[in-house]
Amino acid sequence: ATIFAWLCPCIVAGQIAEKAGTGSCFLYGLLSILPIIGPFTRGKTRESIRSSKGIEGTFVEDFIIHWFCGCCALIQEHRELNGDAMPEMPKK
Repeated sequence: ATIFAWLCPCIVAGQIAEKAGTGSCFLYGLLSILPIIGPFTRGKTRESIRSSKGIEGTFVEDFIIHWFCGCCALIQEHRELNGDAMPEMPKK
């Protein structure tokens, strides 16, 4: 997904939205390429993933992450949904 997220982020965004249950692949893929609406819809999807996985954060942070580092955010989300996310560091 890493290379694919850089080359075709709209497709990866659509796949993530569909897998997260926030929308259809086609619609969210299309919306993801639009200015302002893209980071908003991708941020809402990220918010949904965070909520379902119990990860802390806010929608504002999700929006900002997608505004400035959209491809990196898509890669993180893809990994989280597919179960290949980085394990958490043990707490001491």
